[in-house]
Amino acid sequence: RAFNPQVNVIDIGECLQQSLDKWRTYHPEQAELVRANIPAGMLAEADSASLDPIFHNLLDNASKYGEGSSIDVELVESSGTTSLRISDQGRGFTSAEGARLFDRFWRAGDERVRTSPGVGLGLYLVATLVHAQGATVNAQSDGHGQGATFIISWASTAAS
Repeated sequence: RAFNPQVNVIDIGECLQQSLDKWRTYHPEQAELVRANIPAGMLAEADSASLDPIFHNLLDNASKYGEGSSIDVELVESSGTTSLRISDQGRGFTSAEGARLFDRFWRAGDERVRTSPGVGLGLYLVATLVHAQGATVNAQSDGHGQGATFIISWASTAAS
């Protein structure tokens, strides 16, 4: 395996806020679309080096398929997990498309979407990095035009 994650207890909120600040710097035209609730002090068992590519790919995906809608980013703790939720109000996807979202080189949508920049590796990379560190990722949508939510969950560790 080419990727060898270094899973440690980290302040995942602080790391994700730094990633968001960096993303906003590189995407100033979309920075104001992102509404974030990322509290510092949430501890999780995660690989800090993989957070940037995971977060950036999910934000890029939300900005591409969100079709100009706001993007909500939330970090929550519940039942022994810390979860990152990234939601948009864009084109959404069907359950059949949802089953393939994390497949390598697969892209949802009509020709207009499939001819936009990208080769269908972003969500595959996200899933690979997430699973390698023992976390989970899933996507939810009520169908076309209903937006999408991507959720990554790590084991949380209570602050001492």
